[in-house]
Amino acid sequence: MLYAASPAPVWAQAALIEDIDAPSLKLQVMDLLAEGERFTLAAGERITLSYFEPCVVEEIRGGTVTVGTLQSDLTGGRLKRKTVRCGGSGVVMSAAQERRSDLAGVVYRAAAGANQPVTLYARAPIFAFSAPVDELVIQRLDLEQEARMRFAVTGKRLDLADTEVRLAQGGTYRATAGDKSLAFKVSESAPETSRLISRFIGF
Repeated sequence: MLYAASPAPVWAQAALIEDIDAPSLKLQVMDLLAEGERFTLAAGERITLSYFEPCVVEEIRGGTVTVGTLQSDLTGGRLKRKTVRCGGSGVVMSAAQERRSDLAGVVYRAAAGANQPVTLYARAPIFAFSAPVDELVIQRLDLEQEARMRFAVTGKRLDLADTEVRLAQGGTYRATAGDKSLAFKVSESAPETSRLISRFIGF
């Protein structure tokens, strides 16, 4: 077993684990992986990786996997790759991280103040937090009369699918947690349920 994944800054993450059956690895669903991370799947083990920028999903069985910027490099094993609708989702940066975004291979959702909101292809996003926060606030931007939605955060993630809240198709929103904020638009064709990469917002 080989697992040589070194810690990487949150703004450099390239891929998301959507599914995994690999007892030999200390990896789990929703872990973020950075370019250059490398691990080996034992015979019979499998992992599903989603790449943010090209919205590519890879189903990998066995072999040695090296995480790239846009896709994995696999030695041995089997790989199936397909493109899905995800809007290029990635990690929201704080103001301090945004100033360092000239680093090569940066993948992230547009931070607060970007000209255009990113598009989310899901009505029930899942928010993952790299640092502790007490509250997530979601504000509707295109309908000012709607009240802000406030959610208490007790762990590392908040999944709107676990609540009664479903965002409106075509609606424009801002999500804020701690010092990070993101404007996004829900696609007019967004389903209530979709792939994890289509729902993921990392703070």
